[in-house]
Amino acid sequence: SIAFKFDLYLIDEITAAGDLTFRKKCRDKLIELKNKSDFIYVSHNLGEYNQALFNKAAIINNGYLIKFDNVKTAVKEYKKMLNGDKKWLKI
Repeated sequence: SIAFKFDLYLIDEITAAGDLTFRKKCRDKLIELKNKSDFIYVSHNLGEYNQALFNKAAIINNGYLIKFDNVKTAVKEYKKMLNGDKKWLKI
């Protein structure tokens, strides 16, 4: 799907598949895409989210979308949610 130029790509866990060489090729392509297009990237691997590649993040919880301008903050809050932080139970 990256053979064609799009303004927006929807990417779901692409770097979770394949061997180390394939995952590196995927990451390099994402860096290239970042300079030309926007993308929405979904992954359960929190280690993939970093400020170099992503500039915003969002968490979906109980039908609500919570947006963050800082990726590190989003990851921190997501971990709190997974650990049962009472704040997240109110949403």
